Amino acid sequence: PETCTAHASWVAMAAEALIGEGRFADALRLANTVATTDLTDTVLEHRGVLLQWTGDDRAAEPVLASLIDRGVASARVVAALVDARRALGDVDAAWA
Repeated sequence: PETCTAHASWVAMAAEALIGEGRFADALRLANTVATTDLTDTVLEHRGVLLQWTGDDRAAEPVLASLIDRGVASARVVAALVDARRALGDVDAAWA
């Protein structure tokens, strides 16, 4: 349940399994159950990447950029940010 102190960790593991099954919308719904105050970098990564993969580039861009700015981005985050910025027509920022 969302009141569990390890909720964000369980969500991250379950979201990764859903991503592996190609169930991106389900994984995003699950990642969105984590309260803002409990967000981990892993859940933020899932949220940002899944927003981009499900077509919400505008919402994905600031989430992904914040991870990169904080130095906690994976290759998956970088690729999703490039794709989001390209989709938004900001090609120069995509490759910056």
